[in-house]
Amino acid sequence: MSNSERKLDAMLTAALERRPEVAVPAGFTARVMTSLPARRPVRATTHYGRLAAYICMVLLVAAMLWIGRSGPAFSLSLGNMSFVLEMLCTLALLLLILFTEMAEGLLT
Repeated sequence: MSNSERKLDAMLTAALERRPEVAVPAGFTARVMTSLPARRPVRATTHYGRLAAYICMVLLVAAMLWIGRSGPAFSLSLGNMSFVLEMLCTLALLLLILFTEMAEGLLT
């Protein structure tokens, strides 16, 4: 290795090992803060999904009462249409209850 290559290697090593000098000008933070757009106020959260679930629960209970009064289930079999409809309404009601409880954070 020649003398000039050693000098170049030493200069490169010194340049790479030197820490950069960081200088933040005075008033930099104030200038940045004034250039930022104004914050928009946070909107209140809406609960349209839960409200729809409560309305559907009421409608399902009303449908179950109507099905029970219009055609009583004499036989508990899948061939009886009123029994099948009541079981489907019960399943939907249970799923809606589960959804609303999870949305309110009670089942975490």
